[in-house]
Amino acid sequence: MFFSNSLHIQLSTKDKSCFLKQIQEKIHGVISKNFQEQTLSINSAFANGKIQKITSKNGFHFWLFDIAFFQETTFIFPQQNKNFIHFCSSESIDFKGIHTSSKTLSPFQFLLSKNEFTYTFSLNKKVQIILLEIDENSFIHQKINSLLSLNSIFEKNFSTTNILLANYIQEIEKITISSKFDILKIEGIIFQFLAEILEQVEKENRNQKEIFFVAHKNLKVIQDLAETISMNISENYTLELLSKETNISQAKLQEGFKFLYKRTVTEFIRDVRLEKSKELIKNTELSISEIVYSIGFSSRSYFSKIFKEKYNITPIEYKKVRESSDFD
Repeated sequence: MFFSNSLHIQLSTKDKSCFLKQIQEKIHGVISKNFQEQTLSINSAFANGKIQKITSKNGFHFWLFDIAFFQETTFIFPQQNKNFIHFCSSESIDFKGIHTSSKTLSPFQFLLSKNEFTYTFSLNKKVQIILLEIDENSFIHQKINSLLSLNSIFEKNFSTTNILLANYIQEIEKITISSKFDILKIEGIIFQFLAEILEQVEKENRNQKEIFFVAHKNLKVIQDLAETISMNISENYTLELLSKETNISQAKLQEGFKFLYKRTVTEFIRDVRLEKSKELIKNTELSISEIVYSIGFSSRSYFSKIFKEKYNITPIEYKKVRESSDFD
């Protein structure tokens, strides 16, 4: 089958069919509906992946593009008198707003825009884009405007980086929608996603941006390092060693962990070890001493001290309660 070098999908509010239906007419696929969720699943000569839309009664629509196109593809979203939040969690796409030249939306960047815009997806790249569509006349929008003067910010295509937003998307993807309560769970996560963005916008809008000089390319390195630590908690980590392994200075590592996880490297290691110890006490028959050494601590007394500080109960007390009930 022959295709032109690029595909343009012009969405229209004049068409009575929904946007997903209009997209389906262009790239095929199957639309499934489940409560307030619609998903277009595509496995065609045009693309492979899914486009999901969740409609909230609180005045916003949540879109998830998790898809690879087999030719350069441009989506043209029309004038809708709405505000939009765009977040890219993998690969990059080209974005163009109503009053801006084309710009690249890189992984872990979010961008605010108003009214019509275009996405251009590159050939054969699996991309994950989150689009939050906010109705200007909705209750939630009125609340936002009372908190911040965001209209001008949306118009200026405000953009910055926040790697933590990817965690909210992962939480949404874990939920299998089988009832209206699952939709409520997703809406709750979306509100957290929105609050995280607005908090950052507010800080930067008030010129209170925290000093952060970690290069964008190092954000993923630091995230991968945190995952490695979480998976191998018994290792004897030091800031000096981690700095050498990542080729990131100790100061930049500290800044990066504070930016991403709101804690220092040492605090992060301590907290993941404590979480693991709690899990082991609850789900295994290991003694407290065995657990202490298995998670990388060398002092049982120190472990007991910080466990009590964090959970307001000693490890021994927690173990006794666990043994007598399904305490958590």
